[in-house]
Amino acid sequence: LRRKDALFVDHAIFSLHYHALWFSLFIISLFSMPDPMAQVLRALLLILAGAYMVVALHRVYIIGWGRALLYAFTIGLIYIIVLVTVFLADLFLIVAIA
Repeated sequence: LRRKDALFVDHAIFSLHYHALWFSLFIISLFSMPDPMAQVLRALLLILAGAYMVVALHRVYIIGWGRALLYAFTIGLIYIIVLVTVFLADLFLIVAIA
């Protein structure tokens, strides 16, 4: 699959696949274990998810490692900005209604 041949559906499938990974890692992080061990596990799962994103972008879109790392960082940054914006808008709405 070349980048120029990718359709919206291809991007959507990639996105669903990656979100399924996040959901699976989230479920694993909920397992009951001692607190220090749980913190280490969550950190490792976060690193695993980031590394997986870089590898997935490299393999699916056939781009170099540097570009895959840049894209993964950019996607993650945009994702965090959108989540924080939605969270703050939701919080503002709750306060405005109350």
